[in-house]
Amino acid sequence: MGLNLYLATHLIRQLGGEVSKQENTISFTLPCNCREKKSTPSQHESTHKNQYENMRILIADDNTTCRKVLRQQCQLLGISVIEAGDGLEALAMIRNETYLNRAFDIIILDHHMPGLKGLQVAERINGDTSIDPMPAIIMLTGVSNPPSKYQSSKLGISSILTKPVTRFTVQRALIKALNKQSA
Repeated sequence: MGLNLYLATHLIRQLGGEVSKQENTISFTLPCNCREKKSTPSQHESTHKNQYENMRILIADDNTTCRKVLRQQCQLLGISVIEAGDGLEALAMIRNETYLNRAFDIIILDHHMPGLKGLQVAERINGDTSIDPMPAIIMLTGVSNPPSKYQSSKLGISSILTKPVTRFTVQRALIKALNKQSA
């Protein structure tokens, strides 16, 4: 099954739909409440809707356009986003929000930023005992030499995404980060 088909199937199931395959034909059904008056959502629908509803993400990237694209992709999923333009600003925001009991669930860090690089921010997050709960970390890179799997694992980086990223790539990384965080 190709990646696009996998993502489409996953999305259909997340929306409460069903996917079936017969020979070379794949079909799906999605629930539609078009004719119904206001009704209470099913448990599955409310769980999906609430999956991202209270999530808080910090996007730290020195590229304004990249932050804007990521913010829009996250907001389409209903996620609250805060942005930082560099590593020092990101670290200060993480510490401040944790102190105010509004800790970030996920931090999306650019690998190469002026001042503190993404890996340096991840190291400081992991070394700071006042940051609790520990946020999941997603690393963005535009280079061909991303951090090693060992280094990523050691720093709690759940995914490394190569720019430019699509909404589906971001969503898949968020799901992976959430699953890793709840494990």
